[in-house]
Amino acid sequence: MRDRHRTAALAAAVTLALGAAGCVGPLRGAGSAHTIRVISDPPGATVLADGRELGTTPLTIRPGEVFPARFVGREYRYVGTLALRRPGCKPWSVQVNDAVLAKDVVAKLECAPGATAPAPARTQAPAAGGEDPVAVRLRRAKRLHEEGLITDEEYRALRRRILESL
Repeated sequence: MRDRHRTAALAAAVTLALGAAGCVGPLRGAGSAHTIRVISDPPGATVLADGRELGTTPLTIRPGEVFPARFVGREYRYVGTLALRRPGCKPWSVQVNDAVLAKDVVAKLECAPGATAPAPARTQAPAAGGEDPVAVRLRRAKRLHEEGLITDEEYRALRRRILESL
């Protein structure tokens, strides 16, 4: 009789431990530094998470901040739809889950001939107060980096692009 209780207690503990491990999986990414890149070919596609616009490709996101984790059956996991839209290209989307969000998302868009040409360069409007628009953009990039919204690598690449536009 004592062995039955011990076996039942052990089985309950193992079941509880396994269930808890499965339930907290996605939460490791929520609010953490885990990031993935959303990349499209051609670049410049609008990225949408469950219909909400996030930015344009290439884009770095934190899955735990973009997609909710919730119970699907007995599993607690990320769920949602990641979509890419670009003028002249067929819409692209994928249902996300933990496996999809564990690595970079790369999408090859099907585009009409000529739709893959880069967008025309925007002309810089003068900043308020006659301030140099390049200086404004450099300060904005630095602030994003200092606030942890972009990585060191993204900051260097952004800074390089701004300076190359001179």
